[in-house]
Amino acid sequence: MGIYKQEWKYSHKAYFDYTLDFNENLAGAKLNGKWGFIDKSGKIILDPIFDYTLGFSENIAGINLNEKWGFANKNGEIIINPIFDNISNFKENLASVNLNGKWGFIDKNGKFAIEANFDKVYSFNQGIAKVKLNEKWGLMDKNRNFIVEPIFDDIDYY
Repeated sequence: MGIYKQEWKYSHKAYFDYTLDFNENLAGAKLNGKWGFIDKSGKIILDPIFDYTLGFSENIAGINLNEKWGFANKNGEIIINPIFDNISNFKENLASVNLNGKWGFIDKNGKFAIEANFDKVYSFNQGIAKVKLNEKWGLMDKNRNFIVEPIFDDIDYY
């Protein structure tokens, strides 16, 4: 798969094994089985050293090393060590993370804003997150207050 410039002309011969969509002007690119990031010209910005990566969100990308997830910045620095079993990208300054089978939320310093006590969580949207506790769903705000107690088989909000 090659890279296309902004005007949609083919920029060079296929070089990468695979590329992801561009987010925040960078795209994940797989080369020789490892992932890094490229800019829109195809230039490698972060060396392909990761086992997998998520795209950038809020200037931070989820990265996977040795089957654990953490986060890196656009300078290629690992800013949150890969200790998590699963993650989502940052949204509203928090990322959902799974540690030892439970989900919670961390801030951009890697500190838990909401401890990993949940069966499942969804990213915050307008200050509210869908959370599952003891197999029941509810809604929580960023201050750890339940807006809707987790008593439902399913719940949705817009």
